[in-house]
Amino acid sequence: SNFYTPMRLGKAVYRVLYKPHRMPFYVFRFMGIIASIAAGYNSSNYPITRTTAGYFNGIADAYWLEEDLTLAQAYYMEGRIFSSVNHRSNYSLASVAIENQRTQNAIQHLAKGVGKNPLPQTFVNLSLMLNDEGKFFDAKFQLEDGTATFPNSGPIANNLGLLYYNTNFLDSAGYYFADAQNSRRSVEEASTNIWSIGAKLNVKVSVDSALDLLYTGNAGQDANLLAWLGQQDQAFALPAPPPFPKDSILSQNDFGRLYNYTLLQLNQPDTAWVNDLHGYTEKLENDPWWERLTLAKAWVDFQALNFVEATKGVARLSLALPSKRGYYENLLGLMSLKIGMPNKAMVHFREAIRENHRPAPIHYVFAQLEAGQFTQARQYLSDLGSTLPSASTTRTKVNLLSEALDWNPASGKELSDQQKHWVIRYRNLYLPPATILEEWQSMGTNDFKALAGLFLWENDPELAPYVQSELSSLPVSTAALAQRIAFSLVAADPDQPDLATHSLTPITPQQKLQQRMAAIGLENGAASAETMKALAAQAPINPDLVQQVTNGLNNDGDTLGAYALIQQAVTFNQWDVELLKTYAIQCIKAGFPALGEKALDDLKLSLPAEEYNTLEAEYREIETLLTPAGFG
Repeated sequence: SNFYTPMRLGKAVYRVLYKPHRMPFYVFRFMGIIASIAAGYNSSNYPITRTTAGYFNGIADAYWLEEDLTLAQAYYMEGRIFSSVNHRSNYSLASVAIENQRTQNAIQHLAKGVGKNPLPQTFVNLSLMLNDEGKFFDAKFQLEDGTATFPNSGPIANNLGLLYYNTNFLDSAGYYFADAQNSRRSVEEASTNIWSIGAKLNVKVSVDSALDLLYTGNAGQDANLLAWLGQQDQAFALPAPPPFPKDSILSQNDFGRLYNYTLLQLNQPDTAWVNDLHGYTEKLENDPWWERLTLAKAWVDFQALNFVEATKGVARLSLALPSKRGYYENLLGLMSLKIGMPNKAMVHFREAIRENHRPAPIHYVFAQLEAGQFTQARQYLSDLGSTLPSASTTRTKVNLLSEALDWNPASGKELSDQQKHWVIRYRNLYLPPATILEEWQSMGTNDFKALAGLFLWENDPELAPYVQSELSSLPVSTAALAQRIAFSLVAADPDQPDLATHSLTPITPQQKLQQRMAAIGLENGAASAETMKALAAQAPINPDLVQQVTNGLNNDGDTLGAYALIQQAVTFNQWDVELLKTYAIQCIKAGFPALGEKALDDLKLSLPAEEYNTLEAEYREIETLLTPAGFG
């Protein structure tokens, strides 16, 4: 265009001059402003609105710290008005909604955060909220969108695995956990979760491999490894204990590690570590995991024959948790039944009944029967049956037990094997031995026949030899029942190896106590006496054991130590007449005549006259020997 004018006029061209069209500066400035606005708009980065939004978010944070959620929410909303897609306002509004228990509002705020430039945490948090609302597929789709946006995000893959794990799709869960292991940010969590699947499915891995991994990762992985080890049938040495956390409030993973290690000791208790755990649980009164850890320790104490400490732990839970008192009183009753203390069990079952614990009434009936209170049990059972719904499981059991207790051999009514077991156990004293034997021989279910046979063997001297010979060749379906029979056979046979060194595993608390006493008998004198004393203090359910230790202490001149032992035994088992007799005698030996006289008065009401007279004569003889000459 620069040559157009001279050429149009027909003038000669001697040289070319370039005259460019120039754009005024104000045009450049205007276009720059337009470009800046466009760039800011496309990046949601308005200098003014973002700054203003940040200002309101800061005010909201101040109110949040003062726990004024209403004003905090209002200012976060102002911040979002100036910048609708800023994550700070949306996430904070979601947090306020969660604090106010408005889940739907929280979901809406998080959904706005997903709308533009989301973070991996946005997808994860929104998915968790949706899943808590029962919207599994919505939660799943959010995480899948997150995976598409962030294909290498370990936390998203890990949470997707957890979503499938919690709905029992373990193959899909394992796939995503394995994917999450490739991310440095989630490798520990994913490894922990993979071992959780291993524990849930009881996958077959060598025990040595699991033990090598123990304590090499985080506490969560250790917890799942210990859970897996607890399911293994093969024997292995108990691993070293985990360290006790320093904080008085446990994390979930710290609790899991301690809890699963405690349960691992049910079959091989480490008494020293359990004692350390007792001191540690004393510091955890405000910890959310204190209840379960205390209960686990109680079960380990019970397995370790420390019945006194076990029942103390459960009683502590009963007092500390009023809303669960019925449950724990019922548990105390069951523990008492298991160690052969039906009268003590009845006390706890009555307390559980007062707390309206549903299983307690039928347990109370069985405790009455074990205590020999047949008439009272039959009456209570009749009253109980009239109060239960006709379709309830407990009502069905009540009816079956009532039929067994009322059964007349002349009626010709055929009983189930379970009912025959009840007849043999609870009506043994009221039916002829021939009838009892006939019912036992007619039982077709070997497990019920074995249980009834063990009872006859221990309680019916007339039938015991025949029953013992039959049980020796009776096949049963459970390993525990087979071991219980085998242990009883070994204990009854004088030609068998010593019970203390025999490889058979005792099953019942009584068998465990029997084997432990035999083992103590093999120790040297001083060690044996101390160990026997500790055992008598922990498990005062065997009057012979308590009497033996009490006599030993008296012979050593420690009458007060003997009194303390028998006093604890009587406190634990106040219904055992033999213990009460020992207690009365020990009171006078230890110099507590007032307590001895009171014990005699109590025994006079429960002992036959001849037995009481013998006891009183022994008491007076000791009293005379211990009274100094010249004093009345």
